Amino acid sequence: MRRRPARRPPPAEAIRHETGGSAIEFAFTLPLFLLVLHGLVSYGLIFALQTSMTAAANDAVRAAVQADPLGAAFESTVADLSRAAASARLQWLPEAQRLVVLGSSGENVSVSVTTDATLGDVVTVHVQFPAYASQPLLPLLRLPGLGEIPPVPGSLEASATAVL
Repeated sequence: MRRRPARRPPPAEAIRHETGGSAIEFAFTLPLFLLVLHGLVSYGLIFALQTSMTAAANDAVRAAVQADPLGAAFESTVADLSRAAASARLQWLPEAQRLVVLGSSGENVSVSVTTDATLGDVVTVHVQFPAYASQPLLPLLRLPGLGEIPPVPGSLEASATAVL
């Protein structure tokens, strides 16, 4: 069996004539890297918003416990306390998105008080971002042939229930 001779590295003259290869590789990989980065940031914001909405609903039902069940305006007091707590948790949202989720004074936060024969008063708080796909925190990219990148959910919702 014959052994091939080891290849010698190219002389310095040949290396000087191979300019631009790195720039072409960079030009091909940069857009892909930026798409992946945009997707990571977009989904990170979606997860942060969903977590904050869940925490807002939990805070709202905890705040409802402060209402006096024997008071004259029990249900409106529960609603006011719950909406204030949810609004406080979601203050980090930009103004346009905050108006969609909360409304101008928290009126978009759904608070219901029901009376159960065995449990007593039950408070349910529902927080919703009804059209997230049309008004996301980070703008979506529209690519020809691919559509909107990254795909996002149409709406985000969170709810919590507590027995008073």
